[in-house]
Amino acid sequence: MLFFRTILVSSTALLLLLAHCSVSQAQLKSAGGGSSARQFRSEAIDAIPFDRLTRETQDRLLPVLRKPSLYRRLPTSSINIDPEHLRFLVRYPEVVVETWKLMGVTKMDTQRIGPFQMQTDDGAGTISEMDLVYGDSDTHVFFAEGSYDGPLIFRKLTGRCVILLRTVHQLDADGSPLEVNHLDVFLKVDNATASLIARTLQPIIGPTADHNFIESMNFLQRLDGTVIRNGPGVQQMAERLELSDDVRREYQAVVERVYDRNQPEPPGSPASSTQPATVDHAPAGTVRLTDSPNAAPVRR
Repeated sequence: MLFFRTILVSSTALLLLLAHCSVSQAQLKSAGGGSSARQFRSEAIDAIPFDRLTRETQDRLLPVLRKPSLYRRLPTSSINIDPEHLRFLVRYPEVVVETWKLMGVTKMDTQRIGPFQMQTDDGAGTISEMDLVYGDSDTHVFFAEGSYDGPLIFRKLTGRCVILLRTVHQLDADGSPLEVNHLDVFLKVDNATASLIARTLQPIIGPTADHNFIESMNFLQRLDGTVIRNGPGVQQMAERLELSDDVRREYQAVVERVYDRNQPEPPGSPASSTQPATVDHAPAGTVRLTDSPNAAPVRR
């Protein structure tokens, strides 16, 4: 699950954080599907909605996109999860990190420092700041920058990262929501030697990232299943998470809606709609992203 934490919270130190992963060769082969092909890289850049970004934001993204030290398109991940729930977890990754902390699987410290900004200290030398620069119901673009200063190298390493997450909303054979996720990662390391190492080790780093991404998305699917079975219990669990009051209330409201949507209808009542939810919330204190299908998305 480390890679999901990295891409949504601490993505700048991707190369170094992945060095901590212990993944067997059999597991790497089972992930499969990722690629660093130039054609995918060009397609990903074309998919970024530059016309909806400010000039300042474009200037931050373009140097990373044009000459990344490392590019990776991860395997497609198809998971059964309520669209609203997935969207919330993508935009509020601190909920996932705090859940992992409660489970005892991470000591990462994550704080929201702005409506669309987060700061993270992974406790192993990585400090980073991540900004959601664009988000709508189908596309999210993140920009992160930060540093690594730990035992893996002798000098401080800095870098920047652009992450593109695209989601296709479908229904599976039994009518349940199926969210198909495509993730592209562009990493630019400032140190020339470290950048060369990143490119050299890409055949090893890529499959490791693929595996961790798939495992992490599967965790989100299991979390959604828990919400469907025991929404009130997840709402109570949220009280134990170290979240701001606004984020906690937002998450508990999302959990309640997901739980209610998935309860069996009483005999004789009208059948409930099977269409994916369209409610879409911005971080607390900001303009809502898509209170209606035509509302303006996040843009910087």
